Formats: sequence, C-alpha cells, structure tokens
Amino acid sequence: MTESGRNARVAIFCDCLPSTGIGHAVRCLALGRELAARGALVRHVLAEGSATEPHRIAGVVPDLLAAAPDSPALAGALDDFLRRTEADLLVVDSYLATPSFYADLAAARPTLPVLAFDDQGEKAGLPLLGVLATGLAAVPDPFPGRFAPFSAVGPEFFPLSETCRRTLNRAPRRDGRLERLLLVMGGSDPEGQTTRLARLLRTLDNLSEVHVVAGPLFGDTAELRRALADDPHFRLHESPPDFHALAVSCDLALTGAGITLVELLSLGVPIAALILADNQEPAARALEKRELGIVLGRFDRLDDEELLAAARRAMADPERLERSAAKGRALIDGRGAVRLADRVLEILARYRGEAFAADEVVEEYRRASAHPEPYRKALWGSAEGMTNRFLLALEALGPGPLGSWCDVGCGTGDFLLTAESAREVESCTGLDLSPEMIAFASGRDFRTRDRRFLRQSFLEPVPGAPFDLVTCLGVLQKCGLGLKRAVRGLARLVRPGGRVLASTKNLGWRAFDAPGFLPNPGHHWFRPAQIQEAFEEAGLRLEFLRGMDTRTKTFQTLEGSHNLLALGVREGGHA
Repeated sequence: MTESGRNARVAIFCDCLPSTGIGHAVRCLALGRELAARGALVRHVLAEGSATEPHRIAGVVPDLLAAAPDSPALAGALDDFLRRTEADLLVVDSYLATPSFYADLAAARPTLPVLAFDDQGEKAGLPLLGVLATGLAAVPDPFPGRFAPFSAVGPEFFPLSETCRRTLNRAPRRDGRLERLLLVMGGSDPEGQTTRLARLLRTLDNLSEVHVVAGPLFGDTAELRRALADDPHFRLHESPPDFHALAVSCDLALTGAGITLVELLSLGVPIAALILADNQEPAARALEKRELGIVLGRFDRLDDEELLAAARRAMADPERLERSAAKGRALIDGRGAVRLADRVLEILARYRGEAFAADEVVEEYRRASAHPEPYRKALWGSAEGMTNRFLLALEALGPGPLGSWCDVGCGTGDFLLTAESAREVESCTGLDLSPEMIAFASGRDFRTRDRRFLRQSFLEPVPGAPFDLVTCLGVLQKCGLGLKRAVRGLARLVRPGGRVLASTKNLGWRAFDAPGFLPNPGHHWFRPAQIQEAFEEAGLRLEFLRGMDTRTKTFQTLEGSHNLLALGVREGGHA
C-alpha cells in the first residue's frame, strides 16, 4: 500500500438532519470504515444540529462543528478543524452547504483536495477536486473534464452500510403472492408520506401484513400510531435495529427514492418508489429506465386517489416486481464501499503525483528508445515542441552563462544541445533512470567539455552537487516519487542562492472546465497552487510561475495553457 493509503488523514464532513435524512451519515460511515481498513486515519465531522445516532450505532464518535450546514461561518469552522487535525483530504456530503462555503474553503485552502458527494450534477460548477457520484443515475456528462481523474462516478461505487452488506439477500417468491408489505420513506420523512400511505393502504382489504418503519429522525410518531390503530394487519417499527432483515422478509417495499431505495435494491427487495424531493427524481428516472422497480410518481403531484391507484397497479404485477428485484441485486452487488475507498485513495495518490511507479516509467522509455528521432525517444509530442520548451526554459532563466548545471530527466541530452547554441555552459550533469536514454545521450557530440550522463535517481548523492542550476522538464508529471518529495529532492541538489526550474502539466487550464475535455490519464496534473506550495515547503522562493505554449513558443497565463513552468531560488543565499 502506498503512503497515501496507510497514513492519509481523511476528514469526512456531513450534515445529518431531519430535513436531509440520515443517508449522508450512512454512506459517509460506510466509506470511512473501508478507508480505515486500508490504513487511513479517518475523522468524521458533523455540522451543528446534526443527529449523532447513526454514528453512535456504528461505534464512531464524531467531531461537532459550532456552525450550521448553511451558516456563513461553516467554512471557517471546518478550516480550523482541518488545520488542527492536519487533514490530507476532505470529503463533503451535504445538501445544505452553499456555493459560498466551497468558495471560501477553496480560498482558505487552495491546495487541500476536496471531494464532494453529488446526487444530480449539482456540484459541477464548484471549486472541487472531484465528485463522488454514486447514485443510480450517475454519469460523467455534467462534470468538467478536470474532475475526471479525481472522481468516482457510477452506482457500482454506492457505499452500503455494514448491516446492509451483511444481511442475506431476499429469496425471490415463485408463487406470485404479496403477503408482506414494507412501508418506509427513509430515515426522516419530513413530508409525512409514511402516515399518508398508511392511511391509504388501510382501505385495501387484500393485505396480510404491512410493516411500517419510522426511521431514526422520523420525529413524533403519535399521528402515525393513530393512523394504524386497531388494525391487526399493520405493525409499526420505530428505528428497528434489524431493518435490513425485516426488509428481506417482505415481498414489496413502498419507499422513497433516496438511499434506502438503493439498499433495498442490493437486498433483492421488489420496489415501488415515491419521489419525495427534487434530488430523488434522477434516481427514480434511472430506476424506471433500468427496469429495477416501479415509480409511483412524485408525492406532491398525486392526490390520494391517484397515489392509491399507483400503489395498487404496482402490487398487481408481482412477476414484474420479481424480475426488477433480480436486476437490482445484480447492479448493486454490495462492494460499492470497497470500490469507493480504493478509488478515493487512488485519487489522493494521483493528486500527490504518486500514481505511477518508477519501474513503469523506465519501461515506457525503454519501448520508446527504439524510435530513431530523439523527440520520440524522449516521448515529446514533436521535435518543434521539444525545442520550443527548452527555448522557453532558457528565456525564463534570463541571459548569462548557466554555471554548474544538473538536468534531471535529461533524456536524449537535447536540452544541453539547445542551451549550447545560445549560452556558455560551465558544466552539465544529466541524470536519467533509463539506460537507453543515458547511452544515447552519452554518445552524442557536445561543445561542453565538462559533462557527464549518469543513470541514477536524483534522490541519491549526485557527483558535483550542489549546483548553480537544477532543471527538471517534463518529469514531475510521471516520475514515480510524488510531487513534494520530488521537489524536495531537486532543492537539495542546488546551492543556496541557486535556482530550480521545472515544467509539468497544469490542471488549472481553463479548457478542462468543459465536460468531456479530459486531462491525459497517462500523466499527473497539478494545480498551480500545488506547485507553489511544493516549492515553498522545499525552501525554494518562487520567482516565476507561468503557462507556456510550445507550439507558438510563448508564455501564457496559467489558465491559458496545459503546461506550466516554475522557477524557484534556494533560500539562504543570493541569486
């Protein structure tokens, strides 16, 4: 397991209120459990006023913020917690947190990776690293391209609760009978549809058993009790600890189209769903489209007669219900939380620049070494682009001799050839892990007499160090080390007052705001703020951070290019 998984400090923030239900807490606890099983250090954080019952049942003690989920003070309160606990990653699950919350948090913590649960594309325009869209209707289409490497999208990632996962699946009925009916609208039911449906169902004379569930945040059940009074066919269950076992004993569930619906699908329970809120409509549409269950309609667009008729139609086709239940169980297979935890840690590794191993990089260059052209050996896009990148790097360094120079990831040695055409080079040490690159560079003619090409890591002792200049072009996006570790290694090679120049891939390119325009998955992509933080933490005073266009050989704004160039001066001396 990478360091990202074993030592990652992950904060998971959610609200758990009667108005939003307990679904946030359920899926956050499921994710947190699997992250902890992989060695992550997980802290659960709740907004002010949230219920702690789901966490208590799961044996988790959450941290409570002194700010409501829609409060202007929420970002500041959460930022204080994140700094105090030195969190590496934040996961947010909230319907009520405002866009200004995300903007304020991004302004306060521009390098903190933030992932948010998303139910219907509502987080697409927010300043996030990515989304966790795990609903039935989840697709990547609404989201900007920059989210793609850092998101988990699809119902295969749905995180089920542990008790749900451990419950044996319902055995399908073969006789076409509906003897036991489950009525559950979720953890809270703020719209009062449990009581409404219970009253309507009492008018039917063909129901043997109806099990009515009031969830943990249902509130006062007095009215519901009155609705069920004196009818032996109806039984009320208040926050039943064995809810999932109860569910699999039933032949049909009338339920809301929230998280409970997906849990019931995983158990193979036939479903007739009532839409209780705007955010449930995509799931309901997907339920119908995938033929996973029956949709009754939206609660506030059906009068009592229409709702009862829809319920009767659903109950009249038990064979269809059984077919749908089988499809639902196949789709929601119970491993969503495992997949989601693995994906979250993969996202963190990719964000840190740790997703590719050094051996993988060496093998890639071994295969490329068979090409006759130097630019293709070094995996540059074109000869012109390679040369222009070197010329822009020299322009950023300014006029004058280069002094003692170490070129990390020197490849074919073409940067030295380009530099010699315009500058005096006192000495040059090229480093590369690829034996093919070192062999090719060593056999070329250079004007610089004091030169050497060494097959070694720049983290090992390098002959001639410390240097006046260390360059690292096109390496950070795939060096197998991680961004901060790599920049620290570069900084150690340069003398006080010396300079480090590096280029890499820019996640801040505005083109990635468009859906479908995706960063190349074969590279790491970094936010400019990450580069700045890595330089400063390594003791490098950042003097230059610009985008660059290698086609036109011009510098660009950071938003205007997918490449960026950074120049830093080692503290403790004079440039």
